Amino acid sequence: MMTSLHQRVTRRDFLSLTGRGVGATAVVVAAGRTRAAAATASPYPDWIPASTKPPKRGGTLTRASQWDPPVLDPRLTQSVGLFQFAGLTSSRLIRYSFPEEASNTNDLTLRPDLAESWQSSTDSRTWTFKLRQGVKWHNVPPLNGRELVAADVKYCFEAYAKEGVQTFNFREIEAMETPDKHTLRVHLHTPNVFFPQAVAESTAVIFPREILEEDGDLKKRHVGTGPFMLKEHTRKVKVVLARNPDYYDKSRPYVDEYVILSTPDYATRVAAFRTGQSDFISLATPSEVDTVRKTNPTAVGQTFKNTLTPFGLALAQDKPPFNDLRVRRAISMAIDRQTQVDTVYEGHGIIGWGIPYIYYQDAMPTPKDFGPWIQYRPAEAKKLLAEAGHPNGFETTIFY
Repeated sequence: MMTSLHQRVTRRDFLSLTGRGVGATAVVVAAGRTRAAAATASPYPDWIPASTKPPKRGGTLTRASQWDPPVLDPRLTQSVGLFQFAGLTSSRLIRYSFPEEASNTNDLTLRPDLAESWQSSTDSRTWTFKLRQGVKWHNVPPLNGRELVAADVKYCFEAYAKEGVQTFNFREIEAMETPDKHTLRVHLHTPNVFFPQAVAESTAVIFPREILEEDGDLKKRHVGTGPFMLKEHTRKVKVVLARNPDYYDKSRPYVDEYVILSTPDYATRVAAFRTGQSDFISLATPSEVDTVRKTNPTAVGQTFKNTLTPFGLALAQDKPPFNDLRVRRAISMAIDRQTQVDTVYEGHGIIGWGIPYIYYQDAMPTPKDFGPWIQYRPAEAKKLLAEAGHPNGFETTIFY
């Protein structure tokens, strides 16, 4: 339900320190969407005002994290392990509000990042983005601090559309043009008023063409235009980010280094926080919070009441066996969602919907909206699998 800090650093402060919100949950973590009863029972606030004290620059912030990046290539994964820091090293075309800009935890206002402004045609099929001038890539080979231009973003979007897990956001692009080096014009196959939201997603980071062309992939080097530079990455050990002195927002970031320790074991993460080796920690339930506060009574806590913990399966519906509707329904009915909430989060949450909806626009659906397929019915699931030609189930590979 919450996370804690040894020092009185609020969530807003932390995001100001780092200069980004991606993967940077400072004082709170969420366990699904909290029931109203559970929310009122929480002794921890869900919104902490920004500190009025002037920020202090320098130092190192350390986090013991349960996630480790499987690869560094943003085309190939949407793993939290990568994007807990990729949004700090890379920029997006536009972004969502930083906490100090937001009015509440549900604020989805779009803000400038690499693009200073954007507008659509009357039919929402053409979007024009005016880029910020003077943005520099990190001053490391092969970029060596050159200016980011519209052709870079165009190349990146084309690469996303060509292959990988983000093609669904970029294959709707029919054509792109760069009238000048700071203007990108995107033409879509069909009207889409939500295209800015698609390119504002935390996974839509802009990467350099030089590395992809030289290496053939983005698995070994990670260079961007963000407030931090990747200083060190040791698989399953740690990630070290160093402050980017050439970041376009000269006021950020405040800290010199951000260290992410790969710590998959829960007890080890708690021990790291208790002993000061980790500056903050994410905890799932009130009982976990209470246990930690016994040894760290001055820790600051905050509750996330309206966030999502996405335990789910993204099925490749264009390939067997998942292109069979019966298989997809069987998988859905084989998942006991309520038991997950009750066991993992002590009942402080509601089950996820599991079916896409336009969260910028529509009301959040309820389990009743999805009929029987979201209910836990293992016998019916087995029957559907048998009808689909899999009476003994089947094996598949899950990429996390």
